[in-house]
Amino acid sequence: MWFSKKIMLLLLMITLVAGFTACSNDDDEFNPIDEPTEEPTGSFTLPDQPLVEGMVVIEDLVMSNDGWIVVRKDNGTEAPDFAETISYPEYVEAGTYQEYSIQLKENIDLYQGERLWVNLHSDNGDEQFTYDGTNDVDVPLGYWDLNWGYVYLAHSFIVNLQIPTGSITAEDQVLDQDRNLIISSVNNSHPGWIVVYPDHDGQPYLNEPISIPRYIVSDTHSDLQIELEDNIEIDNNQLLWVVLHTDDGDHIFEFIDDNSSDQPVLNSNNEKVQVSLIISFNWTTLNLTVSDQTIGEANSIVISSVEMEMDGWLVLLADANEEPILTGIISQPKFLEAGTYQNIEVVLKDYFEVFIYKKIWAALYSDDGNKIFEYPVPGEIDAPFRDHNGTPIAKSFVIYKNFSNEYFSLSTVSEPESTISVTLQFDNVPGWIGVYRRDGSEVFSENNLIAGPEFVEANTTSTFFNFISGEDILPEEILWIVFFNDDGNGVFNPYFTDMWTPIDPIATDETGKIIIQEFQLENITF
Repeated sequence: MWFSKKIMLLLLMITLVAGFTACSNDDDEFNPIDEPTEEPTGSFTLPDQPLVEGMVVIEDLVMSNDGWIVVRKDNGTEAPDFAETISYPEYVEAGTYQEYSIQLKENIDLYQGERLWVNLHSDNGDEQFTYDGTNDVDVPLGYWDLNWGYVYLAHSFIVNLQIPTGSITAEDQVLDQDRNLIISSVNNSHPGWIVVYPDHDGQPYLNEPISIPRYIVSDTHSDLQIELEDNIEIDNNQLLWVVLHTDDGDHIFEFIDDNSSDQPVLNSNNEKVQVSLIISFNWTTLNLTVSDQTIGEANSIVISSVEMEMDGWLVLLADANEEPILTGIISQPKFLEAGTYQNIEVVLKDYFEVFIYKKIWAALYSDDGNKIFEYPVPGEIDAPFRDHNGTPIAKSFVIYKNFSNEYFSLSTVSEPESTISVTLQFDNVPGWIGVYRRDGSEVFSENNLIAGPEFVEANTTSTFFNFISGEDILPEEILWIVFFNDDGNGVFNPYFTDMWTPIDPIATDETGKIIIQEFQLENITF
């Protein structure tokens, strides 16, 4: 009879329990019911610990079946908030473990003294954690107690956000061509950032970082390499500062001012963890001169002069928005030993096409000693030489196709002044003659039209044109005279109506060459 009453009492307790009861700290212990159960079970201890790098460590873990470990925030009643997990669910196979670590998710806001919970969960066999606080899949592990009802296998701890500390040492040094600083040692208790700043009245000017922020895990680091930003002007014997910053967990450097994340780390005296050093540089002499030119035979280009104090490479680069494309190498790389050179021939690659003329760049690259050009590859082997401000050693110039000078014969006439007589030396269809300045572009536009357009009928032998009033033309300036086909409407429209097709295109001769000829006023007989 007594046994039946005990069973009835247990069933009544099961029916009435609707809330949640759990141990509120590591020292609380509950006695399970006397009768054994075949349901999954487990146990663990949760020692007091500082929260470092978002890792929670439990000890003496026992799992009777495969299952899960998760971390949750407190719901305000000293119980887990089952609506959300703040850790990545950790799948654990059945067994006994002396120690187990659980990683918190990134960007979780925590405060000093906050209570967190660690829960054990079952697994339904698919090794996918799907419990959301309301379903009955991968449910929390626990047991029934006559006094407390269903007790979850959970322990809590109080967040101890250890105050970040650290130290930095660095020596005065000579900056290398790659603009890398070497920081002798960094010791940091928390993950954070190393950033270099210029000096302002004996302190780092935190509004103007001049290095690429480097993320570092909590550890002791030796000979840490920090890269200065490109195109940041620096002076010889300049004073710089290296500052240790915190990281808010997202691995993104976000320091702007006193109200932003990733603040500088402070030491026990409430001073920034920082160190100053003086940098100097003794750059290798690198001089490069180029000039506009016509493409030579075999697709060759001539670089006027190069001066180098170390072995390296001379290459040609494509242009984009008035800047060299450092990976856009359009020539066969030319190896040069240290020395001074004049009129160096470089050959363009076959795939690089020039329709009329193009702006390109000549640049100097380093060599790692094997005389094999390997840029770009990981690690930037044979990287571009740069000046002390991080600017690549490169010069721009314009190259032109070598056009025939047999299409037009030009001469001047005395009256009226500035009139050019044009004799056509080819059988032409109806079209237009225009004279253009070369502006580094491959597209003729109204902006560089300086004479004409003059319409000529089919089989015309000669015509005249005058320069547009107000154009100041130097005698040695190279000009283009161009013949355009007419589409039949008698209106000059050679400019691009879409990306590819002009209405009145440049005419071609019987060999397929476009009818363009360059000339200079100083070479025309008056």
